[in-house]
Amino acid sequence: IVDIVREKIDKENADEVLDISFAPKRSDESALSENLGNFDIMPNANLNRTEKVEIPIKVKQGDFKTLQTQLDEKLKSLKNTEFINDETGIKASLASNGIGEILANVKDSVKNGFTFAEHFATAYDLENIFKTAKYQGKFKDNKHGDLNVSIHRFKAFVSFGEKHGKARLTLKEWRENGKRIYSLKLESLEK
Repeated sequence: IVDIVREKIDKENADEVLDISFAPKRSDESALSENLGNFDIMPNANLNRTEKVEIPIKVKQGDFKTLQTQLDEKLKSLKNTEFINDETGIKASLASNGIGEILANVKDSVKNGFTFAEHFATAYDLENIFKTAKYQGKFKDNKHGDLNVSIHRFKAFVSFGEKHGKARLTLKEWRENGKRIYSLKLESLEK
């Protein structure tokens, strides 16, 4: 295992740490080879994954189209703005395709037991959500198989009064274009 991990560290990244928090629970070779893609280099960071900070979200009342339009305008005003995650120092911006994904993911949030108003309100607070989110890891782009893209996952705990959940953020990192916030969806705490 040590030899495999050493291969992942190159001389340029000698002052960086290896994020191995998602190491396989099993020690057999099949688990290692299945999960090796989840090991990656990331900047030095204080990764306290046990700390749970819950973000209260104020939900606006309104019909679907009005709230969707307000969110679209808000997100477009944030386009190409650089956001910084407090935990990792990772910088990401929002592009048009991310805005479209966030607006479209309302269906996933609703399927996960949240209202469209809760999804829109969480996305409306995107800057704060990304700033305080906890880093979950860097992964290969298994969905599209693009070797030039890496996926970063973050989660933030959110509350809507007495109702609690997780906001899951996905960043796509392109070798040429850097990191972009790609999606946000709400999930139950059980997921």
